[in-house]
Amino acid sequence: MTTLRSALFEHLHDQKRVDDYYLPVADWVLHKIATNAKRAFFLGISGPQGSGKSTLAESLAAAFPRIGTSTVTFSVDDLYVTHDEQQALAKTYPDNPLFQVRGFAGTHDVALGARVLESLAAGAPTKIPKYDKSAKNGKGDRAPESE
Repeated sequence: MTTLRSALFEHLHDQKRVDDYYLPVADWVLHKIATNAKRAFFLGISGPQGSGKSTLAESLAAAFPRIGTSTVTFSVDDLYVTHDEQQALAKTYPDNPLFQVRGFAGTHDVALGARVLESLAAGAPTKIPKYDKSAKNGKGDRAPESE
């Protein structure tokens, strides 16, 4: 068993999914990284809720360091505006149900996301934001920068 396959299987104990899905994705990503090893490679994973985006990302992030490829992961959910900013949006647009909760267009801190990606692309030390969905009685808030 290859080191990459072993590492993926250690994280996700589902041989069929590792062999049929995760390993081909991992091989594709590694090929893309190798074609331009001097630049940071960004992989965006999209899909509906519960489709396995986070599980795939976590599996790749756990496996790649075992073969010498460093990774960092974060979710677009980690880029939600702060709780106070979300409350201000809800008050500004009281008749728009999309601004009453997080998750829809306009409830993400796009500037923060751009700064994080630019910093990572430059190879600079980068603080990765985290959003705590359980904060504020389930309304959520960005975790303190110290976290």
